[in-house]
Amino acid sequence: MKKNLLLLLLLIFQTAAVYYQVGDHEFLHWDDNLYITSNPRVTSGLSGENLLWAFTSTHAANWHPLTWVSHMVDWDLFGENPRGHHYMSLVFRIANACLVFIFLDLCTASRWKSYVIASLFALHPTHIESVAWIAERKDVLSVFFGMLALISYYFYAAHGRTPFYILTLALFLFSLMSKPMLVTLPAVMLLLDYWPLKRCESLTRPFQALSKFGDWRAYRSRNSLILEKMPFLILSLLSGIVTVYAQHKGQAVSNLVVLPFGKRLGNAVNSYFDYLLKQFWPDPLVAFYPYPDSIDFGATTFELIVLAAIFFAALKYARKYPFIIVGWLWFVITLLPVIGILQVGRQAMADRYTYFPSIGVFMIVAFGTPILVAGFAKHRHLLAVASTCAIMACMYVSWKQLAYWKTSFSLFSHALQITPKNAVAHLVLATAFSKSSRPDEAMYHYSEASRFDRSDAEAYNGMGWQYYVKGQPEKAVPLFQKALKLKPDGDLYHLNLGVAYEQTGESELAIQHYREAVRLGPDNLSARKNLRLKTDELSSPSFRPESYPTDPDTAEEISRFFKAAVGKSMAGNFDEAAHYYRRIIALNPKDARAYYYLGILHIFQKRIGEAISCFKEAVKLNPEFYESHYNLAVASGIIGDREGFFRYLDQCLRIKPDYYMAHNQLGLYFLKQGEIGKAIDHFRKALDYFPEFDEAHNNLAIALVQSGKKQEGLSHFRRALQINPEYAEAKRNIEVYGKK
Repeated sequence: MKKNLLLLLLLIFQTAAVYYQVGDHEFLHWDDNLYITSNPRVTSGLSGENLLWAFTSTHAANWHPLTWVSHMVDWDLFGENPRGHHYMSLVFRIANACLVFIFLDLCTASRWKSYVIASLFALHPTHIESVAWIAERKDVLSVFFGMLALISYYFYAAHGRTPFYILTLALFLFSLMSKPMLVTLPAVMLLLDYWPLKRCESLTRPFQALSKFGDWRAYRSRNSLILEKMPFLILSLLSGIVTVYAQHKGQAVSNLVVLPFGKRLGNAVNSYFDYLLKQFWPDPLVAFYPYPDSIDFGATTFELIVLAAIFFAALKYARKYPFIIVGWLWFVITLLPVIGILQVGRQAMADRYTYFPSIGVFMIVAFGTPILVAGFAKHRHLLAVASTCAIMACMYVSWKQLAYWKTSFSLFSHALQITPKNAVAHLVLATAFSKSSRPDEAMYHYSEASRFDRSDAEAYNGMGWQYYVKGQPEKAVPLFQKALKLKPDGDLYHLNLGVAYEQTGESELAIQHYREAVRLGPDNLSARKNLRLKTDELSSPSFRPESYPTDPDTAEEISRFFKAAVGKSMAGNFDEAAHYYRRIIALNPKDARAYYYLGILHIFQKRIGEAISCFKEAVKLNPEFYESHYNLAVASGIIGDREGFFRYLDQCLRIKPDYYMAHNQLGLYFLKQGEIGKAIDHFRKALDYFPEFDEAHNNLAIALVQSGKKQEGLSHFRRALQINPEYAEAKRNIEVYGKK
């Protein structure tokens, strides 16, 4: 027992020594945003509503509720600091290594062999993704419950007690609810029945019992091991159905036109061979392996012959060395769900897929090597040296490989060095450059991604967004349209196209795409918000039709100037934008909108006096222009004119009693004055009129926390982040107030 404890401590130490560097790693722009940082359900933390979502959603083309819950808990604990998220995955990695050791030691009573297998499992370079990549939490979580299920199964097999059976079934279900990778665990249990549990004389014995199925007594007398696996098989089947549904719904499954069946079979053989080879020589390692343009028939045939030879050799020595056939079938069977016959995603293979299957290969090595060297003098010393060298080699290569995973830039620049025609690598780098406000580099990599994969809608969407943020929405529109042509049900693409149309002055088209975004993505609260704002704007009496020029040429020129002004404003060129608004006023002195937007620019430029003059001119031209009354109130508040602040807000609410911005502004005033009750009333009114008003949710949350209603306040911070995942103030507030 003491030796086991020392080996467990050594296992913990060596794993932590290699992986502690992940504390300095960042969130990646590769699924970490989709799963965590840009997922409002996760960034709003654990709540009843989000818990229900976790169990009913197929977000990211997956159904893994326990993984979602895990990420929500992490966000509550660590917020947007990736260190805690990484270290939590490391805790599961260490726990899994310990569980592998405990399980194998229980089953085989071979302490040192179990330690070697567990060490290779924990430290092998092909397994680093599950810790270095936060989005792969599902991997370590699934294996955590899977190994617990196998330990429980051992006790059931040893003692035959029903509670152990029920516990095994429950843990297996938890594993499937984390990631459906282990749907083949019932087959692994059957392998374990043969060796090392020795519950049957041969691998075919359980299936021979099925021939007596009509004779119930004979069937029972053969103690069918198949029967006891039926509940597990049913769970596997249900998990498979849900997984295929989720992946089809998320359009993650490639059809046979894109990837013909023959090509899939060839790639499956290549992948099995490469996976096996990488267990012994893990080089090169890439985050994403692009699908090959073609399958080399000669190489594939050779690889198939090698794989078949291993299988037949394992069968030949199955009775004498049962660990070979068990280890080999463990490796082959557990890889089946991800080998690519049902192709999910664009990768040809992925190193992370070998995490659990590799245990089978390590079993063959750990139990077979002593037999191979038994004839050598001092073979025990030789085994000790070889094992130590293998473990240290894994530690060194894993440490080196982990460094590439520090940032998206380092990871995918490395990937492009090894696989230059890697569209996904270009796409992730483009996203990283875009988030770092480096549009030229982003545009280059988006362009390269589309060159290597013409069907990549995200590449076209990304290029469109770069034009949009540069203030060139007219160039963004055709790229967003191209993205939608490739993926018509992309709610984000409809949202972006709507935003672009809005900036080009095509308001009706903008509303049309906002509505489509809401229909396709009911949880897309940004689309809901934009739709409401735009429909309110179009229904606003912001200008009188009779004040608009009837001359078509003048009207066209004014429209062109408006678009130019918006573009310059988007690019931050406020002086140039103001120039265009003044040209509009020169063409049509009665255009209240031009005065209004010019006033908004002056507020941005902190020219409050000029802003007030513009807003007054707007309401003089159109007394019902409530937005101008509202902004007069805001400007009055900035210069400390309390009387003007309330007078203009009263006029605004007289015209439009349900104007949420005015109620939010009153709430802010009363909050600043310490009149929390009045502030809460106005923030609630703002949300009654506009439920997707993220700023009002944030402000109400602050007021509620200050009034002692912390939990209700935190729920509104979460709602603000659901509406706008990039809302920095809400993120900061939920961290600050959540810790108090």
